[in-house]
Amino acid sequence: MVRCEKRNKPLGYRCYKSVGIGGECDLDHDCRSQKCNNGRCIPYFTHGPTVPICSLTKDYIAVAPIKGTILDNICQCDEHDEPSDPTVDDAGMALDEDNSTIYSNNWAINGGIEVQLKREEGLHSFKLCNSDDPTYCRIEGYCQFTNTHIAIQEGPLSLPVERNQCVTVRMVGKPLYSSYRITFPHQRGTCKETCTGECSARPVTDPKHGPCDG
Repeated sequence: MVRCEKRNKPLGYRCYKSVGIGGECDLDHDCRSQKCNNGRCIPYFTHGPTVPICSLTKDYIAVAPIKGTILDNICQCDEHDEPSDPTVDDAGMALDEDNSTIYSNNWAINGGIEVQLKREEGLHSFKLCNSDDPTYCRIEGYCQFTNTHIAIQEGPLSLPVERNQCVTVRMVGKPLYSSYRITFPHQRGTCKETCTGECSARPVTDPKHGPCDG
């Protein structure tokens, strides 16, 4: 991948081959970290490019909801009309730094948000707090040259079952993109009060083993 980076301040932004941690390399300057070891980019803690860090909650100019899908009704709950789509105002609640507000997205599987930043800066980490139970997170960056979203990283989340708990998702290599798409391919299911059986109990880690019948 080739990116525009400021590795030497007097030179300003230039195009460089830019490989993240763990990627294949031949020379130190192939790597974003400026350290190539045995054909792989590794962290170089004593030297490396200084990348301005963005804040998703302060440095964004627009946020949009991402509509995912709804899983089949496995809990035999009462049938309802098709739920409404998430709105921009809903998505904005994910970035208002207020844990008492909730971004509600009924189309939750592979749903999420896309955040457009004021400028292209590095994303070091972000805090994710749960109201429902996402168990997996995918982060993509928007590439203006190809007009596509590029996968940056993905993996399971260590959020506890209890509500309103937070974890910090750390990014590998501080990627530089003008917008980021954060989606949740998997979540921990739980039955609602309208299900048959005793479903008013607290959420469980593995819904296949209760509290709902079947």
